Amino acid sequence: MPTMITGDANTAVTNAVNASRLVIDMKDKIHLLEPSANPLTVFMKKARSASCHNPKFEWLEDEATPVTTRVNNSTDVATDGTALIVDEGDYFAVDDLVLVQRTGEVFRVASESSDTLTIARGWAGTETAGEGYVIVDNDSLTNLGGNFTENDGAGTSVQTKLAEKYNYTEICRNPFGLSNTLMNTDAYGGDVLAYTTKARGIEHAKDIEMKLLFGERAVSSTAAQRSMGGINYYISTNSKDFGGGIGSLDEIFDAAEDDFRYGSKEKMLLVSRQVASNISLLAADLLRMVPEDKSFGIHVQKLITPHGIYNIVAHDLLEGDTFGGYAFVVDMNNVSYRFLQNRDTKLVTNIQTPGQDGRKDEYLTEAGLECILEKTHGKWTSAA
Repeated sequence: MPTMITGDANTAVTNAVNASRLVIDMKDKIHLLEPSANPLTVFMKKARSASCHNPKFEWLEDEATPVTTRVNNSTDVATDGTALIVDEGDYFAVDDLVLVQRTGEVFRVASESSDTLTIARGWAGTETAGEGYVIVDNDSLTNLGGNFTENDGAGTSVQTKLAEKYNYTEICRNPFGLSNTLMNTDAYGGDVLAYTTKARGIEHAKDIEMKLLFGERAVSSTAAQRSMGGINYYISTNSKDFGGGIGSLDEIFDAAEDDFRYGSKEKMLLVSRQVASNISLLAADLLRMVPEDKSFGIHVQKLITPHGIYNIVAHDLLEGDTFGGYAFVVDMNNVSYRFLQNRDTKLVTNIQTPGQDGRKDEYLTEAGLECILEKTHGKWTSAA
């Protein structure tokens, strides 16, 4: 665990820099910890980033009407011209033909109101006598579309309503300061200001990355203060719990069925080190290395499944008792890094108070995540 300094660094005991940097014999290089701990930010800024002119940025979403839903009747339905309750009645219109997957029967929709269908059974002789004719709770129904007679009217119009989505840009600041005495003291590892600037830049990048992953969207009611929603905030549909950990390749393929149901057939899989190890042990023969010159210098492996391709990136910030068992499936075509105009990451220098015998700088970013069509993304969880 790193030792933190609150306030500006100096040469005194309180907030002192490491004494070994000033006096003992050491290599003229200080190895920085986690120089590439923000792969999601890196990929989005390289591939999909755009400015916005308002700290609340919005987008519209639409999706095709699903063709499958389920029966939601508490009792079996065995008679013609009866009411049938379904999970999503809005998926159907008058004269639609609907297939009962379990029995093979096709019925026609005579009317629809508040998730209740009035149905005409046994289209084209598909009804079956006896028990097979019964439609039961949770039966899977598939809409085959409308069926019309010659010279018929246009029928009932059914369409989806665009969904309005939004997120906020969040201000992220990482200030750091050095006394003039420290900046003019010889130190191993090179120029103290240059080293500190680089190190704090890495910490700033990590802070943004954590917000993009786990941020909670909110706005204060008493101050001009906002926080962004991260990828974890938006994902609700495709969430796979592996319990004690991924135990088989079949479990990975089972998760892939949902992960690739919508969106791209090649997605990023940000994984903890533990999950990376599990995948490597279970699917070593299916992993393929991606040349680093094609992945912005980040180590990427492809996992090829029957449903799509995962581009696996081990993420060092996914650690701890809970997050150590996490993985995020990200459709990179449906996420964007959005920064407020003129407020993308910059180093702001010399912000010290007048007369201060030292220097203070800060990294500042105001940005947020645009996460479109959450069904195209996913999340894996398991015990760390």
